[in-house]
Amino acid sequence: QLVTIKLNDSNYLMWKHQVLATTRGYGLEGFILGTSIPPEKFTTDENGNQSINPLYISWQKQDQLLVSWVLSSLTEEILINTIGLNTSSEIWYSLELDFTTHLEEALTSPQWKKAMDTEYNALLHNNTWTLTELPPGKKAIGCRWVFKLKKHSDGTVAKHKARLVAKGFSQIPGMDFTETFSHVVKPITIRTVLSIAISKCWFTRQIDVDNAFLNGDLDTTIYMVQPPGYEHNDNSVCLLKKSLYGLRQASRSWYLKLGGILCSLGFKTSKSDTSLFLKIEKAFSIFILAYVDDMIIVGSDNTQIDHIITALRNHFALKDLGPLNYFLGLEVEHTAQGLFLNQSSYIKSILKKAGMTNCKPLSTPMVSTPCLSKHQGQPIENGTLYRQLIGALQYATITRPEITFTVNKCSQYMQNPLDTHWKALKRLLRYLSGTLHLGLHISKSPSLQLMAYADSDWATDIDDR
Repeated sequence: QLVTIKLNDSNYLMWKHQVLATTRGYGLEGFILGTSIPPEKFTTDENGNQSINPLYISWQKQDQLLVSWVLSSLTEEILINTIGLNTSSEIWYSLELDFTTHLEEALTSPQWKKAMDTEYNALLHNNTWTLTELPPGKKAIGCRWVFKLKKHSDGTVAKHKARLVAKGFSQIPGMDFTETFSHVVKPITIRTVLSIAISKCWFTRQIDVDNAFLNGDLDTTIYMVQPPGYEHNDNSVCLLKKSLYGLRQASRSWYLKLGGILCSLGFKTSKSDTSLFLKIEKAFSIFILAYVDDMIIVGSDNTQIDHIITALRNHFALKDLGPLNYFLGLEVEHTAQGLFLNQSSYIKSILKKAGMTNCKPLSTPMVSTPCLSKHQGQPIENGTLYRQLIGALQYATITRPEITFTVNKCSQYMQNPLDTHWKALKRLLRYLSGTLHLGLHISKSPSLQLMAYADSDWATDIDDR
């Protein structure tokens, strides 16, 4: 094993340096960087007969040697993300995209530097801070750049996103902030409101607020060092006038800002879900579902919806995404009967994480016997992966109610998962791989009366019967 460093979230630059140094020493650096172009796979003789090109075989052997070096230096969690990649350059490029980019690399990358400039200029335009001298006895919190690739619903790269994040962990409770809790809309509220909208033939729209957290107002005095890469040649610090990502109160500040603006426009919060804002008049009704910076607007009057969006634009920059089609991983298809909600892309990402992209499908999510128990089975090596998959599947139950029981049953053993529980989880994943096309259909209903169903069975739980 020539690469001795195991790659993790904090040592990417060190790992990258060792890999490049090792491959350079063996004259194989071009393979991993993609500059060593593979020869033609087949050759054709004078008679027109095709055969494998010996040069290609030699190239492939060297490339697969590099693949084994790189893969042996990855942890299991990272290794899952390389499934389906065949060459060393494909794996290398994938890791560069997926890993958090560091400032030193970003400053040399045109795409990331452009993203940093865009974010920095947006902060200045928003009057997020003013430069001032740090008062005696005061301490300025730090900040750093965080880099992330924004992707489309099909997984392709949409854009490079750079974000300046304050180091909120150094804030002092009671001095730099008080409350931090912020509301987000519940999944059941989303389904209920969409059901009402379809039954009443209402309009649905979706908007996205740009840099939402930067619009929140601060009620405490906070000093921050200047952004790395954009320092002025003095000892000035940033006196924050607006909220910033990373601050402990950032999410709450944004929610209070949004709620205050919507209330000034005549909306009221729902008692059952305070992220649902209602405006009910004799002539029209409008509901707004808010999940941080993503919002769904449904209403009986499309003109009034336009007025609301225009009013919100007077307070912050936003994008009108048109009719609802994709929201928080939910793919929304408009049909003649109503709406079809699907999470096929999201479920595919779960299967990839589990290394089961090409698994053999099953027709049922769970078997009735034998019953799962916390006492029957052997401990598994990677309990973290088990817990991560269960958490991801909980979100998939929004559009897949038939897997709810299985997910909740498997979640009972997250503290100490055994091989029997892992087998049950894998069966569920195999079921999902064969039913990616399924989802939740919300159709028109003549009645808006709420109906609930219950099916309780305590006797089959062999651990506490």
